[in-house]
Amino acid sequence: MASMARGTVSPASKGSFLFMAPPLWGQRRAVPDEVREKQRRAAQARSVSGLPEGWMPPPPPAQAYEPLFPTRHGTPLSSRNVRREWALVLERARVDDREFHSIRASFITSALVSRVLSLKDLQEVVGHTSPLMTLRYAQRSQERQAQVIQVAKEQMGLT
Repeated sequence: MASMARGTVSPASKGSFLFMAPPLWGQRRAVPDEVREKQRRAAQARSVSGLPEGWMPPPPPAQAYEPLFPTRHGTPLSSRNVRREWALVLERARVDDREFHSIRASFITSALVSRVLSLKDLQEVVGHTSPLMTLRYAQRSQERQAQVIQVAKEQMGLT
């Protein structure tokens, strides 16, 4: 058995080799006895089935879906097409170069400032698992910063 920096290669059947990854973060995995037994039974079933060592069944067919932004033919837009369309939108709006993802931050900021949605509702709408992630997208506005500074000055008697 040859040891490698990131795993172990062991001889398998008929001149093939089996690569085993090391334990995650250098820790041994605790595998319950019932799982080990299932693994043994599966290995025995493979050995008598005539299938090669390490054989895995093909993945199930993908579920049909409708793309969020389809082409006129109904197929998903490629990332290249999205970038091209985004450049046209920016050009027509006479806006300097902006990342497409900035729309997300603008939407989140607008929804938070206008208080149209609660933080929890907004979190669910944008698909975040944590409200903290949603708040990370909030952008600072100069107008809001000026208001905060003014309130702070008033509270400290500096006006």
